[in-house]
Amino acid sequence: VHWLRAFCAARLKASNSDKALGQTLLQRALSQRHRTLFGERHFEGDSVIYSARFRPRLPSALRLKADVLLLAGEVPAAQKLLEQAKQINVRDEATLGRLAACARILKKPDEVKAIIAEVEKFNPKPGLFYHELASSLEDRKIYSDAEIYFRKSVELREKLPASKAGLGMLYMRLGREN
Repeated sequence: VHWLRAFCAARLKASNSDKALGQTLLQRALSQRHRTLFGERHFEGDSVIYSARFRPRLPSALRLKADVLLLAGEVPAAQKLLEQAKQINVRDEATLGRLAACARILKKPDEVKAIIAEVEKFNPKPGLFYHELASSLEDRKIYSDAEIYFRKSVELREKLPASKAGLGMLYMRLGREN
């Protein structure tokens, strides 16, 4: 739990003003050893290293590495990791949401539409997908699109509190607290 709190604080710092300090805090947060329900993960040194001895192809580990790369501004490298995670589980909405965000950041609207169509084919109410897409866009300060996708997530999954909270935080950032 402590590493997650430090990770969230580092993401906030990196997205606000001081990118270098945010990345330093991020590396410090990820360098702590911890255990999760998914198995043992080790984060050591200057980069995120998922222990290959345990589960090297765990989609959540690949997504975490991609999140770090996205914070550093290395979108193509993050997209490559997310493609690997997609090969493991083609219906993982968290992975597909981040992939759509990468396509939007790289200004590929046709690719975004294709990913959305793919997700809506197997899930008629992909609230989690839209939440992940909106969160990733908000981290990159693409607020207009983030608002659209947060609203869509709330519309599709009313009982998903993270989307409502994300939309509220977005409005607070933009000064629209009415």
